[in-house]
Amino acid sequence: MTVVTRGVSDWSVAPVPEWQGRLVTVRASRSGDAVTVRARCEDDPWRLVRLAPLAADAEATAGPFCCSPEREGLEVRFTGFGRGAADSALLLPTEG
Repeated sequence: MTVVTRGVSDWSVAPVPEWQGRLVTVRASRSGDAVTVRARCEDDPWRLVRLAPLAADAEATAGPFCCSPEREGLEVRFTGFGRGAADSALLLPTEG
């Protein structure tokens, strides 16, 4: 699930029950006027989770956060957080 906040927050919901109890990696990449969020479980292929518009000159913040629609019982352990270059598979070729 991904939340995008621009004045108000919206939630995109895509349950993946087969990922329960497994290591999940989430990648957010900013390119041009959009942020692409993808996720995968262990070594499975990346899945598109969210494509959110974002002006190329806009400032943005991001970070890990988890919550549960049931309001209790969710246990999450973050094992890492990193920052790097945008995913090169998402970059458009430049005109030259």
